Amino acid sequence: MRISSSASNSRRPAFTLLEVMIAVFIVMLLAISLFRFLQVNLDAIATTTDSMLEEEKYGALFRYLQGQLSDIPPRGQGLLLGKAGRFRDLDADEMQLLCRAGPGLLTTAAGGEYKTTLMLRPQSETSRIYDLGLRRSPADGNDKEAHFIPLIRDVAALRIRYWHPQLNAAVDNWNDQNTRPSFVKITIWKNKDTPLTEAVLPIPAAQVQQ
Repeated sequence: MRISSSASNSRRPAFTLLEVMIAVFIVMLLAISLFRFLQVNLDAIATTTDSMLEEEKYGALFRYLQGQLSDIPPRGQGLLLGKAGRFRDLDADEMQLLCRAGPGLLTTAAGGEYKTTLMLRPQSETSRIYDLGLRRSPADGNDKEAHFIPLIRDVAALRIRYWHPQLNAAVDNWNDQNTRPSFVKITIWKNKDTPLTEAVLPIPAAQVQQ
């Protein structure tokens, strides 16, 4: 008996609708799993990159400050002054250095000497988050000529302590016009609960004075 081609075609195996739906479902699960895997890895890479950039920002800040502290001469008045402060129950200390034009002012286009103050400035009148930066003004000028250069954004608190060589203790204010602390300890908070980073910066001029 000869079977017609139409009858032969009708008997070929085919996927049922249920099988197609199961296959689509499996493909969807694989796609979702792959997407989640990629998302987790991309988030981890982004977090690591942000953390490294954050560490580098603070590392650059501490290197800059160490350079300025190392340049302080052992003799002279008012070359380093420190004032403790608080704002909304959080530390908001300030440290003032007398700097010449160049790296001390982060510029090469200025002349004379400037008062350079490491400090926090609120991002707005009602903000609890600050910019950490430098306020610069001519040494023989007034605050009206001062301008602020932000260096690191989104900082909650800044604490600066000075090691007094005669007292052999840390103090939160440095008002001595003629002597230098042995070192400065700077602690920065990204939020109010946990210190983000801190550094101890020695001052070579203090060793010369002893």
